[in-house]
Amino acid sequence: MAASSLGSRIPKILKNKVIVISAGIRAWNGFAPTVEAELTARLQGYDMSQHRSRSVDESIIRKSDLIICMENEQKTHLLNRFPGILEKTFTLNEFADRTGKIENDVEDPYGKDIDAYKSTMSLIDHLLNLSESKIWKMARKKLKI
Repeated sequence: MAASSLGSRIPKILKNKVIVISAGIRAWNGFAPTVEAELTARLQGYDMSQHRSRSVDESIIRKSDLIICMENEQKTHLLNRFPGILEKTFTLNEFADRTGKIENDVEDPYGKDIDAYKSTMSLIDHLLNLSESKIWKMARKKLKI
């Protein structure tokens, strides 16, 4: 859901220059989103119909300029598995500079009811609202735009 939200926010000047990739540390490749995730995203105006799950791998990590995790456990796992990525790896809450003001993790609603998905989507959107200008500034700097 976070990738769909962020992907829908890419400014025109960065379209076709910035790629938002979603990958999980426990994901199986090729699965469609849950009905609850797709419905929640659709209610917010995001399209997840083409989304398929993907497991994070070295290729994704190497190509990524910024890695945003939903949970501290995910961040720790990636830092242990791929040494040298500390400077580009954050939880969404850290990146939004909200550490300590709200819970640090954006918990995965998988297996929960639609209200849990809506709550998670609301938190993701809130944190992206706080951090997206920083993300696009980094992208423009990297692309020299």
